[in-house]
Amino acid sequence: GHSARPPPSSLDPRQKNQNLIAALRSGLGDEGYQRFKALSTSFRNEEIGPTDYYIRYRELFRKRPASNGNSNGRSDDYDGSLAASLWADLVSLLPDFNKRQALWEVHHREVSKGNHLSGSAHVHARAGPQQEEYPGLPPSTSSSGRGGGVVVAVVVAAE
Repeated sequence: GHSARPPPSSLDPRQKNQNLIAALRSGLGDEGYQRFKALSTSFRNEEIGPTDYYIRYRELFRKRPASNGNSNGRSDDYDGSLAASLWADLVSLLPDFNKRQALWEVHHREVSKGNHLSGSAHVHARAGPQQEEYPGLPPSTSSSGRGGGVVVAVVVAAE
């Protein structure tokens, strides 16, 4: 047999890129994918910074309320598992090392505030778990006068 095909983990960047595009297309639809492309171009051309990119990327995965009205008007239909699973590939495929670094820093910062791409913020509302996930993070300094943890708890309770 000529089973000389590499295992999926060692996909070459081109193939990884194709897979990512396919996943984005099916997950976001054509319109969403076009928005994603425009967003990424803006980031590559440094028209927007990493934080903006991250926030808008997350927004892309918010499900638009169905026009036929059977979505009960819920605005929290958010495909977080897709957003989170595509993020790592997306960042790893960026040719620019500095931009990759910047995006991971934003990601870790958001996670430490409880804003997970996966949308499961309420699971991590307690201070702590995020340090185990990313050993490189400094201990969270929630004594910044805003009492970060408290705010999260209130938001969660209100959901």
